[in-house]
Amino acid sequence: MFKEYLLEEIDIMTQSLKFIYLGKLKSLIKFTRYDSIRSDVENILSSEEPLETRLKNILNNHSDLFLEVNKDITINKAHKYSAIFALEGDVNIDGILRDTVIQTSGLSIEKMAEKKMLKFTQFLNGIKPLEEGTLYFKTTYTMCAKFWEITQYEEMHRFVEITVDNVGPQFRDGKMSFFPNRINYIKNFIETHNSLLLVPIDFSEVLNEIRKENEAAEVRMNVPKISGQRMVLSSGSEATLQSNISEEIVLPILGDLKQLIRDNENLFNTSKDIKELLNNFIQDTEEWSEFPWINLTWDNKVKSKSIQVKFELNNYEYTFLNYYHHKNGRGRVDDVVKYLIEEYCTTRNRILREPFAKIS
Repeated sequence: MFKEYLLEEIDIMTQSLKFIYLGKLKSLIKFTRYDSIRSDVENILSSEEPLETRLKNILNNHSDLFLEVNKDITINKAHKYSAIFALEGDVNIDGILRDTVIQTSGLSIEKMAEKKMLKFTQFLNGIKPLEEGTLYFKTTYTMCAKFWEITQYEEMHRFVEITVDNVGPQFRDGKMSFFPNRINYIKNFIETHNSLLLVPIDFSEVLNEIRKENEAAEVRMNVPKISGQRMVLSSGSEATLQSNISEEIVLPILGDLKQLIRDNENLFNTSKDIKELLNNFIQDTEEWSEFPWINLTWDNKVKSKSIQVKFELNNYEYTFLNYYHHKNGRGRVDDVVKYLIEEYCTTRNRILREPFAKIS
């Protein structure tokens, strides 16, 4: 099933992602274990055929090689959405990874003990109605559960971070609820198959502490900046606050941006990656406008390594995290998650002065 869905997925990949596959295939083929197929793979990759044709030929003729690259890309990329849960009780993470079943209907599961991670793959079917008919699509969809252990106040605290990838609107009926539904699906799977309780983490108190630090005269190193927030009042009125940071991205008028794309259709069609990025930006902005949120930015001396995270509040038991405006891989996101978990432990200990296991 992987091969069937990946073949169609290649057609809807962005051009930039296709080039990432190409580069990783060229690097991987140099390893000794691929000596027997190196010549054939190099001939395919260096041919004059369209890039998607070359990738499909590798998948058809050397599927093990392609799947190895696919696994590397999917587990190391920074998924767009996530939520964090506390593991209640004295649990053994190695045991969880060891005992999780990997055979289940409609879901592929891989265990990665060295990364303390479970990788879940669903096979999605999508449709896109057009005036001249309906287009049908297939794609693989990646979700991960990463386990964390943090020691504070001479206690070991354990967490599960559930991350889900972005996917085009044709696979999710254009609804933001698709992503939290996937998070809940993985949460319920882990709880059911491992007899665990995952306690949702609400970062509201942590965000309050960060806000206070932003307002203080002296701010600790590595404290993120609050660069925007949206509040919805009980009366129904609402307000969006933007900081006066010169680097803050100011949202354009979305209607004008849509019209700009329509008026310059031919120009945007020559760079479909840019068109897709803009359309995704418009859609995400419209969907997120319904929710209260706070935006944090983790700066870096290297501008391209800065990372922004939008915290959606009050709509779920947990705080729903949206990583955006960055091209960093999984490593930079790990830095953010570690910071948030440590701040959560510190804040809850200071405010409640209760044993960690009693915190909800």
